[in-house]
Amino acid sequence: MRNRTVMPPIGSNFATVSEEVSEEMIKYYELRAKGGTGLIIVENACVDFPMQPMEQSSAGFSVMAIDSVRAAVGPRFPISMRVIANDMLKGGNTLEDSLKLMEFMQGKVDFLNISVAQNDNLYLRQNEPA
Repeated sequence: MRNRTVMPPIGSNFATVSEEVSEEMIKYYELRAKGGTGLIIVENACVDFPMQPMEQSSAGFSVMAIDSVRAAVGPRFPISMRVIANDMLKGGNTLEDSLKLMEFMQGKVDFLNISVAQNDNLYLRQNEPA
């Protein structure tokens, strides 16, 4: 890493009214990469397959964000991506959704950090009415 400056995941509120990725959100991350941030952890993004065209989905945003970061930092800078492989909630991300996203990321990120669900999702799942 070029330096020890880390940008944690911060909600930017730059999504559109319909909760889609906006040009403003893309520029937000691009400027931080160009500004010298050593590590950028991107805010939450939900995978939307196959409901939207790739370029309008969160997966499309992920690809555009990673491409912008790679262009700013060059090929020798490691880029990682965290993926929640299965939300374990009805209507949430499935393993199949996440596998599709990971296909798009091949050759773009150096390593993936993969987990299952989130603590509150597990709590909700365990306490669902029968």
